[in-house]
Amino acid sequence: MKIEPSSRRREITDLFVKGDSAGLERLGLKMSQSPSADCAHYVIVSLGIIPSPRAFDALRSLPKSETPYPGSNIISYDNGSKNVHYGFYDDEKVTSKWGEGPVFTHAIEDIPLKYGNFVKFTSRAAALDWISSADNY
Repeated sequence: MKIEPSSRRREITDLFVKGDSAGLERLGLKMSQSPSADCAHYVIVSLGIIPSPRAFDALRSLPKSETPYPGSNIISYDNGSKNVHYGFYDDEKVTSKWGEGPVFTHAIEDIPLKYGNFVKFTSRAAALDWISSADNY
């Protein structure tokens, strides 16, 4: 799925770069805190997996679909050549950690421009199996 750059995404990008969490909340993005270091750590820890180099490699290599699966999904944003952002998608909203900052709940397209214009999905259950099995070798 492709999401286009827009004036709203540019505004979100500007607010994110400035560290203006209140401005992002005014745009309707809900904020919460997480001790995780970044979006990949957030996803792996939320799946109940201990972070490791193999777990991160497995996250990057998840089999992906252009369309979401029913229920909870891992969402991957990319710039056309590599994954640059991860989160969870629940058929309506994305929950993802932005850099070292807070976790936001937002629409698919409400992300900073630097996270890319392409979105792919993996079911949460399949992602858990894939990452867990890779981390056991």
